[in-house]
Amino acid sequence: MARKRKQGRVNWLALGLVATMLLCIGAIAWNSRRPWQLWISERQRAATLRAEVAQIERENREMEARLKQLDSPAGLETEARRQGWVKPGEQIISLPESRPDKDKD
Repeated sequence: MARKRKQGRVNWLALGLVATMLLCIGAIAWNSRRPWQLWISERQRAATLRAEVAQIERENREMEARLKQLDSPAGLETEARRQGWVKPGEQIISLPESRPDKDKD
């Protein structure tokens, strides 16, 4: 026959097992927080680097387009004229900057 437990008596073995399990779970949770923090920070860093790569690729495309334009004779002439160069036999005519007249009524 099975023994009956007395009312109000504590099962110390079960209580000890539960306490040990809770301590183990707490220790695992405590020790796993650092890898999660690292994972989150690395994700943020990766997103920042992806944005930088996209910006650099955009600038590279712009520079390649500019280089392609300068490789043509017309583009080269346009750039030379922008920098103030003239062809032999041409005359440079420069106009003064217009200023608002102070004496106008």
